[in-house]
Amino acid sequence: PEIIYKDGYYYLFMAYDGLDVPYNTRVVRSENIEGPYYDITSRNFTNGRGDCYPIVTHPYRFSQGYGWVGISHCGVFQKEGTDEWFYCSQGRLPANVGGNRFSNAIMMGHVRRIVWCPASASEPDNLWPIALPERYAAVPDSKITSKDLIGTWEHINLVYDYAQQNLSQDIVLKADGTVTGAITGKWSYDETTKRLTLGNVVVCVERELDWEANPRRQTIVYAGVDKNNMVTYWGKKI
Repeated sequence: PEIIYKDGYYYLFMAYDGLDVPYNTRVVRSENIEGPYYDITSRNFTNGRGDCYPIVTHPYRFSQGYGWVGISHCGVFQKEGTDEWFYCSQGRLPANVGGNRFSNAIMMGHVRRIVWCPASASEPDNLWPIALPERYAAVPDSKITSKDLIGTWEHINLVYDYAQQNLSQDIVLKADGTVTGAITGKWSYDETTKRLTLGNVVVCVERELDWEANPRRQTIVYAGVDKNNMVTYWGKKI
């Protein structure tokens, strides 16, 4: 477990499940470091048992590459003098990557940026910490405009699925303000808050590196959460 303090709350990050493949991270919070701690659905986790939400990390795979599993056992830290927060943890490859039957046994260090996401579209000020899908690469933080977001994205519904990688589906943000594919409806973007609305989904966007691309390149990624469906959203522009 890991506890940080931000804006009146103590956030408790916890590792869930077996550490080889299903390892995932959840977070709850309290106004008192001794608890009780509540999850995003207002469930009293201190007095309860079982799952809590939101999911901060989970095994996943974009369409290119092998993806990652075992992403938990985290440390969370703040860059001094800024409001930038980071999530560091182990990460493992799935089994039998490249014919190596021991690939899942190798633990590698991962660092991801944390974004503070609205709990739902109707609660813009109820913010929760979610790790971005792509590892941190110190990409220059130039302004992201609505025009930058037009195009095809890989979208992942990060839902709890024991020992399974959540897979991506394509969505397309069109210049006319509509979104098609795995999410349909309208899309809009607030350049000041860097929040992207996709139908009924609100996500936070940042610049990061597309680690699956060959050669690797800069891209835009997002993370968000919806407490009503107990799902976290991850995505990257392709």
